[in-house]
Amino acid sequence: MKLTKPLEVVYIYSFLTSTQEGDAIMYVALDKFSQYAFKPYSCLMHKTDDELKTAIETIVFNVFKDYNALRHSRRTINVTNLPPETNSIIENSHKNIYKVISDVEKTEKFVIPILDKMFS
Repeated sequence: MKLTKPLEVVYIYSFLTSTQEGDAIMYVALDKFSQYAFKPYSCLMHKTDDELKTAIETIVFNVFKDYNALRHSRRTINVTNLPPETNSIIENSHKNIYKVISDVEKTEKFVIPILDKMFS
């Protein structure tokens, strides 16, 4: 698939990290076309489904916050390392989300090298 615009494919990657307050989950979203990193979101470990839903909706909001129909794709495919049962939360978080693919390997293959460059 040849990409022509930002927001055609967006990767959402989550990982566990330790903080002084306890274990936290960091959410990172990257655009495949531009390799732009959207504002990340972090929170302490989710204790309820509502907290998980809020975290996912927040990272999706950060992706589409500056959406412009003239510059950005009108249909976005999200690829994520989140479990498949979260796909419906992602799909319902924004009208432009066309498809969600849960694929840990594909997500890590794209995201980790970019994060390594950013933090090395």
